[in-house]
Formats: sequence, structure tokens, C-alpha cells
Amino acid sequence: MDPNQNQPSNQVPSIKQPGNWSPLNDPSYDVQPPKKSFFSQYKKLIIISGVALVVLIGLAIAGAMSSPKKTNQTDLAGPTTNVELANYDKQKFSMSYAKGLSIALDEAYDEGNSWYLLFAENAENSPYNLAVYVTKDKPYYSSSEEGLYEQQDTGVELLNIVTSEVTLAGSKTQKSVGEITGNDGKQLYSVFTSVNIGDQYVLVTAKYPKNDSRINDSFDAMIGSIKLK
Repeated sequence: MDPNQNQPSNQVPSIKQPGNWSPLNDPSYDVQPPKKSFFSQYKKLIIISGVALVVLIGLAIAGAMSSPKKTNQTDLAGPTTNVELANYDKQKFSMSYAKGLSIALDEAYDEGNSWYLLFAENAENSPYNLAVYVTKDKPYYSSSEEGLYEQQDTGVELLNIVTSEVTLAGSKTQKSVGEITGNDGKQLYSVFTSVNIGDQYVLVTAKYPKNDSRINDSFDAMIGSIKLK
């Protein structure tokens, strides 16, 4: 055998030889169809979603524009009570109050700019009094506790003062309650609270026997029911 004659080789040729055809470098060999872009593939869905989003935004804007505007009176609901209530409604404000309380004064001041309502058996000497004063004059009290002290007659000692959060005329504020001894020796609660709503101020003061459950159990409900006009 001619030693120069090519012998069969057991070597497997490479799938890609330099300068030779290979499926890796022939673009005509790729028979897969070109892939569509994301937008082309989901075009209808994207358009529908976009239109729906625009409609929802439009409805939200229209709803916001048509909703009633908030006033300075937040109109929070006051606490309820089991005490039977009666209704009061005049030109400055309305409220509910414990049925059986007598109205001693109910009149306008400062040419109608202020209003004073006093619940008492009489204006001079009553076992209880509860006053609601609505005015545009800013009160001089920096806190409910200071206001409570200012309501006392000279020489009256306030004891066991407690300040808590209450709803007055639809707005949150502070109420201070202290214990005093009346002229007849009876133990009384003395109360003061106030709130600023817009250009008006609401002040509430009260003095009543500690054992008067009618006022004790309905006081917060009464002041919480006040609605300014």
C-alpha cells in the first residue's frame, strides 16, 4: 500500500470549520419566524387598559370636584347618653339637652353677634347652671384649665382637676373638671371647655351637684350635639 495514500481518520470533524459552511454562520438556516415585539403582541390589551385608566382618573376627578367642601366645623359625632333629651334650636346654634333642665336666659348680645344660653332654675340662685356662649370675641384663656380657674368666685378652692378630650360643637377640644364646695356646703362639679370654629368661639361652663346623674351622664352628649349656624 502506498504510504502516501490518505488513510481513513477516526477524528470527527468540527461542526464549524474556518472558511467552510456551518449552520452557525448561515442565516438562511434559521427557519424560526421572527419574534413579535411586546407592544405588537399585546397591542389591543395595552390600548384597552390605557382607555380604562383614563376613564377611572376622569371619574375620580369628577367625584372630588362634586363632593361637598369641608368647613371649619368637622362635625364629629358626640357621645350618646341614656338620659332623655329635649331639643333647642335658635338663630345661632342648635343642640340637645337633658330634659327637665330649665332655660333661665336665652338672648343675643353685641347687636346679635353673640348669643348666651343659660340652663338654670333661675338666674340668681340655682342648684345647677350650664351656660353656652357663642361669640366672635376671642376668649382670654390659654387652656381649659385656666378657663376653669377664671370661672370661680374669689376664695373658692378647686380640687381634683381632670382635663380630658371631648367633642364640642363637632370639633375636638379639651374639657377641665374640678370639685368645689358651694355656698350651702354641697359638693359641686365645676366645668369649663371652649373651641374655635371659623370666626366663632363656643364656651361652655357648668356647676352642678356631684350626685346629679342627669347632668353627669349627659354633659358630654349635650355639648357634642351643638351645631353652629
